[in-house]
Amino acid sequence: MPVIVVNLVFNPPEVSLIGKGLSTSIMNRLESELIVRTTTSRPVTASMGTEGPLFVQNPNGCSAGAEVWRLTIPNHYCDDLAKCAFFGSVISVMEGDGWSLVCSSATTTSGDGKEISRFFFSRRA
Repeated sequence: MPVIVVNLVFNPPEVSLIGKGLSTSIMNRLESELIVRTTTSRPVTASMGTEGPLFVQNPNGCSAGAEVWRLTIPNHYCDDLAKCAFFGSVISVMEGDGWSLVCSSATTTSGDGKEISRFFFSRRA
C-alpha cells in the first residue's frame, strides 16, 4: 500500500512530502494553495506573480528509496488560523488526488519552539 508523509514545520513555513509515486500535480496545487495561506502573504500575493516558492526535489531521496520534495516559504509567518488553513489545504489536495488521511501527529521542538505536524496518507494499490 503506497504511503505519503507530509511534514509541516512552522515558522517560517516549510513543507516536505516523502513517498513514492508523487505526482507533479500535487506539488503544483500545494504551491498555489499554500502561498496564499500564510498570515503575512495575504496582502502581497497578487504582486508575487509566478515568482513564488517552488517545491524542490531532494536528489538523494531517503534511505527507503522514496522521493523527497521540499517547499520553504521564507520571510513568512503562520498564526494559528493560517496553520489550520495549511492543514485544510494539504488534506484537500491529497484527497483530491486519491490519497486518504490515515493519521496525524504534532509536536513542538524544545530548542527553537518550532511546531511540527505530520500527516500520513495512503492509497489502495
